[in-house]
Amino acid sequence: MKKLILIPLLLMSIFSQAQTTSNYTIIDHNNAFMRNSDDGFLAFDDMFGGAGYKIDKNAPQGIISSSAFWFAGIGDSAKIRMCAQTYHNEKDQSPGPYSSTGDYNAPEYTSSYGFSYWVMSQAIIDDHIANYNTPGYTINPSLEYWPAHGDTTIGVSYNLAPYVDVNNNGVYDPLNGDYPKIKGCMATYIITNDDAEPHTASGGGKLGIEIHYMIYQMSENSLYDDVTFIDLTVYKRSNELLKDFTVTYFVDGDIGTTFDDYTGSNPERNMMFFYNSTNDDQASNKPNYGINPPAFGVVCLNDTMNSSGHYTIGFQDPQHPSDFWQYMNGRDKFGSPWTDQDGNPTPYPLPGDPNDPNEYSAYNTPVAPDDYRGIMSIKTGTVAPGDVFKRTFAIVPSTSGNDHLDQVSKLFTRVDKIQDDYDSFMLNDCDVTLNVTDQEISPSLLLYPNPSRSIINVKGLGNGKNEVQIVDVLGQVHIKTILNSTSDSIDVQHLPKGIYLLRIKGEDGKSSTLKFIKE
Repeated sequence: MKKLILIPLLLMSIFSQAQTTSNYTIIDHNNAFMRNSDDGFLAFDDMFGGAGYKIDKNAPQGIISSSAFWFAGIGDSAKIRMCAQTYHNEKDQSPGPYSSTGDYNAPEYTSSYGFSYWVMSQAIIDDHIANYNTPGYTINPSLEYWPAHGDTTIGVSYNLAPYVDVNNNGVYDPLNGDYPKIKGCMATYIITNDDAEPHTASGGGKLGIEIHYMIYQMSENSLYDDVTFIDLTVYKRSNELLKDFTVTYFVDGDIGTTFDDYTGSNPERNMMFFYNSTNDDQASNKPNYGINPPAFGVVCLNDTMNSSGHYTIGFQDPQHPSDFWQYMNGRDKFGSPWTDQDGNPTPYPLPGDPNDPNEYSAYNTPVAPDDYRGIMSIKTGTVAPGDVFKRTFAIVPSTSGNDHLDQVSKLFTRVDKIQDDYDSFMLNDCDVTLNVTDQEISPSLLLYPNPSRSIINVKGLGNGKNEVQIVDVLGQVHIKTILNSTSDSIDVQHLPKGIYLLRIKGEDGKSSTLKFIKE
């Protein structure tokens, strides 16, 4: 398999981290900046203290200093299997896919996965779709190096990264029109495993899993110009059955200055969130936000979290598999349950809105500001060999509030909008979430019949040319055409049954998106 190390054509910076053997890439396609490594550390700061996640990619201050997913379950003989890491001094994940033959040191493996991240833009894909059959077309190298397939001779699964198989032959062949299947306008794809090396971070036994991250952003002109989405996919590759399988997202939230933050959980929105304890993020040894600092949340968009809490730096840091397991199950590391304002056990401590003095929040209790680590957990039950776990998360900042508490209110509103767009299949395509309130082609646009079996008609178009794309919920473009007031019908009878988005862009740049169902 060919392997890409550096592609200068992509609008993304790629680096090797000097103090470790891992490699990392930066995604900053919109206003946000996020640094991610190929051994599973996400939004982590660099050796000079640079923020791991920044709302403004051109500013020094950030909101996250480290994050990572934890995985655990009960294996044979009731033993805890654990893959959990927090900071880059120790790790449980290794770059590259799972090898059933254990050939992690084979030249074929190291040459393909010495760098186990790939970057791709929707612009490159769109150009490829439009021109791959054109004489003289030169394919972008990043399309050829996409890790669609693994080398089965060294125990790697044949099917790895998602792609669109244009001729349906089961083989990724970009020279004949195939292309990567990504979300957003720019995406980083990372593959790790927990089998290649000892678990030096948690000390836990191996789960035999392969972890895929699709980390993607919309453009800086979209509604979500500082939001980053994470599609997490976990493959159970080894033969051991795991019970009570649990996935936890660990986030060390540092909004500018380190020790003046609060945290909370919001079970109604499946979210944990962070905000400044006062309206002045005061100067320290780190860059700060000053007056009216932002808030941010981490939300799971397609599952219900079972618990969400926090711990602080020092003796509360987990050191053993049992410590991590306690946190992943709504308890402190010593096994005591988290409690509510009345001292009763709860999986969601500090669940209240800090704007409401009658709700239980860090701001409305004697809880001291600190350097909080947030943890939110999702349980899936028993995981058998061959099972696949898929969930979508979003890192969502809030900067439009009037003060540090109003930022939380605005955060809740923004997360609700993102959830609505996700539920409406509006977050898969590049910038389909553009705010078109003031730039709709026409408020009287009508698509009919809907549902349709053969022909759809679009009424309300002007006389000029309108570029039209029909995409499915995974972002694959099925039809490209031009419509106007006299030519306003599209034949969709060849489309598979399902939900589709009709994207229309006029000559003046105004756009609209309509949804329809193909029966």
